[in-house]
Amino acid sequence: MFLSGFSVTLISLALEGGNTYYPLQPGVKLEVLSESTLYELFLFLRKNSCDVLISVSMGSLSFKLACLHFLLRLKSRLILSEHVAFESSSKFIRSLKWLSYQFADDLVLLTKHDYKLLKSNVRAHTHVINNASGFEQLSESVLIQKQKIVLAVGRLTYQKGFDRLIRIWASISDNHGWVLRIVGDGELRSELQKMIVDLNVTHNVQLIPATKCIEQEYTNAAILAMTSRYEGLPLVLIEAKSFGLAAVAFDCKTGPAEIIHHKKDGFLITEDNEPEFSYRLQSLMIDDVYRNKIQSMGLKKC
Repeated sequence: MFLSGFSVTLISLALEGGNTYYPLQPGVKLEVLSESTLYELFLFLRKNSCDVLISVSMGSLSFKLACLHFLLRLKSRLILSEHVAFESSSKFIRSLKWLSYQFADDLVLLTKHDYKLLKSNVRAHTHVINNASGFEQLSESVLIQKQKIVLAVGRLTYQKGFDRLIRIWASISDNHGWVLRIVGDGELRSELQKMIVDLNVTHNVQLIPATKCIEQEYTNAAILAMTSRYEGLPLVLIEAKSFGLAAVAFDCKTGPAEIIHHKKDGFLITEDNEPEFSYRLQSLMIDDVYRNKIQSMGLKKC
């Protein structure tokens, strides 16, 4: 929007240290407010007028912003953008979200599944805008650089299911020299590290802090493993395909099935079927020709 001539201000309610993870476009303003109370946001919106107000919500923010928009009688266009699956929230939160959609001008969703679920039940104009990779698509020459690395990327939280991934990895009796690298930060780091020790896989499982150079991780890895319990439209899968990784993912309710073409550029695993996940992962690890075929198809379809 900034490049289209708009004056853009980003408001963060959860930015530690006041620094963004990635650099902002010069000219884009940043306001860091307290997450613990909406009062600062209330004051900011009352003081600063705008033409368009957009929320990027992974919880109840869409409802909170819709309430402030209504209470302040703002004239700005209200766009609510959801970045997790609607049905992943509790029934109470879903009710609040649904109510907020009746006051919005536009509702932006990540998946066709949520679009079909909501479009006829809300007043807001409903749209699907998919996540897009911020990296250039690479040629098949990138496959030459691949190492025996299975990569997993994401916050170390219950949602991402890395406990399931570590358990699956431990069930593979012969890893054929492969290493599992889990890249991310989060509240479950200690618990996952203990699990790695308890399952005796410290020699081939690496827990790596979040990095600003994730493209190097994608470049080196040959396979992406996603064990999320729920997703919106997982950007990690989209990025991984553009770097030529063969993907294995649990087919949670929304997300993976809109990115992976089963048995063509990756595998969709029935939810909670850890033995099947293990089998498909091993099939890619031990068969170079088959893995390269899946990787090449992923590059063509991303």
